[in-house]
Amino acid sequence: TQSGGKAQMCSKPIRTETLLSDILKERGADDPSARLLIEEISASISTAFPPPLPTATEAYWKQHREEVAAALGTVSLRTITIDRITGDPATPQAAQQTLAREVHAKLLAGADFAEQAKAHSDDRRAKAGGLMGETKLGTLSKELETVALSLAVGEISEVIGSSTSYHILKVEAQNPGEAESFDDPGVKEAALKLLIEKRRAEWAKKYVARLVVRMRSPRQ
Repeated sequence: TQSGGKAQMCSKPIRTETLLSDILKERGADDPSARLLIEEISASISTAFPPPLPTATEAYWKQHREEVAAALGTVSLRTITIDRITGDPATPQAAQQTLAREVHAKLLAGADFAEQAKAHSDDRRAKAGGLMGETKLGTLSKELETVALSLAVGEISEVIGSSTSYHILKVEAQNPGEAESFDDPGVKEAALKLLIEKRRAEWAKKYVARLVVRMRSPRQ
């Protein structure tokens, strides 16, 4: 029925908030990783504000031209991905971490990245020597993108741990973007995306703070 459908729709935010609160309770309200996780989840589902006006988007571009230009850039990478869990009970996570460190040491000693990727990487690019190719910034995970942007061409990253895997990156090429004019191709879209992400992140931080306060407040 219509009323039943409405009740179901209304229950979704309630279930979501309960889920996020449970994560905070399980990990502890002061756990930075838990709060960051909640911020990421709540930001991704937030529809708490209307889209920015074109004037606000242009103002953001004027104030953050370098950031907008960077978002339009591309980076060419090779990657080695070693899964934390293999599905084989005889291979514990600690062994996978050790393997990642051993591979990294070989790379620093001069081993060929492509050959190490073919031998050890668990992702679909292994057969191609880990070659990811030219990738638009903003399409990588935030953690990997931050590392990739910090590396010079030809440089190899440290071992990067994610929730599922260990990653090693090598930058093959970097192509910085341009945002000299608001009317340049892709500039408006990039500025809009960055502004929306900023507003969602700000909203998410406030949302998490409210959840923490509610958790710590004695029930009436």
